[in-house]
Amino acid sequence: MELWKSIKKASDTNEGLENARFKVINKDTGVVWYMTTGTEGSAVLKGLPVGEVQTNGTIKAYTYTVEEISPPDFYQIAENIKKFQFDGTKNASEVLYHYEIYNDPTKILFKKTDFETGMAVEGAEIAVYKAVAANGKYEKNGEAIATAVSESNGFTLTKKLSAGQVYIMEELKAPAGYVLSAPVIFTINHSGTGILNVSNDFSVLKLASENGTIEALTITGRVPVKKPTLS
Repeated sequence: MELWKSIKKASDTNEGLENARFKVINKDTGVVWYMTTGTEGSAVLKGLPVGEVQTNGTIKAYTYTVEEISPPDFYQIAENIKKFQFDGTKNASEVLYHYEIYNDPTKILFKKTDFETGMAVEGAEIAVYKAVAANGKYEKNGEAIATAVSESNGFTLTKKLSAGQVYIMEELKAPAGYVLSAPVIFTINHSGTGILNVSNDFSVLKLASENGTIEALTITGRVPVKKPTLS
């Protein structure tokens, strides 16, 4: 029996991670398998053929690739694709290939900047909620996942957001001299490495993007419009 075993661990805690999904492909035959890690962070795929038997009795080893296609909650995907082969010279009832992978926590940067100057604004109190679809629109689902007060470099949410999930960012308190920005609906990309989609009908959005991924989300604040008074 030929086995392929994956161990999925968190880079920050070294603990096993559940619900990481992998795709394994036999590059010689095109056959595809899928596997998901269990509670201890491990997954085993049985019955993979070592290779093709040649006329002289030797085995030409198949080449396999393994790719993580869905990360665990609150973690980024492991982007690299691993190639491997079984040792066809071993005379055993079981041949094992062992592969250990580490995932980094999700880390998303948020900022508020001045509309006129583009400079970061400190003192904005911001909350992030998980979103739920109801009656054709997204609504806040439960209490805030996190709240923070923006500093000169904004603030970063680490290990709070999950790949593929939709969230709502709401400014609870604007800095002195600024008006509240409208809520922002955003989606974490499938890799957990950045923001995929953003929706905001009222505020101006500035997106810092690299390689098709929004790496930071910035809401732009305006000062209130001053109205003349009559004397």
